[in-house]
Amino acid sequence: MCMYAPLLWRQVYLVCFDPRHRIALLSPQPPHACQWTLPGVRRREHESYPAAARRLLDSLAPPGTLTLAGLEGRVQASAPPRGGRARRREVRVFLTRATDPSALTAPACEGELCWVPYRQAARAVADLAIPELEDFLDGYVGGWIPDGWITLGGLD
Repeated sequence: MCMYAPLLWRQVYLVCFDPRHRIALLSPQPPHACQWTLPGVRRREHESYPAAARRLLDSLAPPGTLTLAGLEGRVQASAPPRGGRARRREVRVFLTRATDPSALTAPACEGELCWVPYRQAARAVADLAIPELEDFLDGYVGGWIPDGWITLGGLD
């Protein structure tokens, strides 16, 4: 008997806040001209989620420009569909603060970074299917979500 582990896509996204509570989004690129996204990276095998987040931080800005906040959103993978080997997705959302927003650059070939008010940004990235993202961002900006991690629902 041969057992296979479920295919799991482990993704890390960064929500980069500037002092005015705007968020850095990657602008749409053809052929996906209407899809905004958060800067993200796939977690490597045997790499922790915080290590993947730091790797992404290093690709966006010089050292010291971005600092990780003490809050992490966790979106657990849902159960796989019956009879299929479809890839499931598990997501971590790390919040950062930019001390110098002008120093941030988009990773190579991924578009341009644009600063968007955080509520508008949460709606613009709805295709990422991160449940409760807008409430999560409201809680961070409003200060009513304590440091640590919080579950943001499950992905279908």
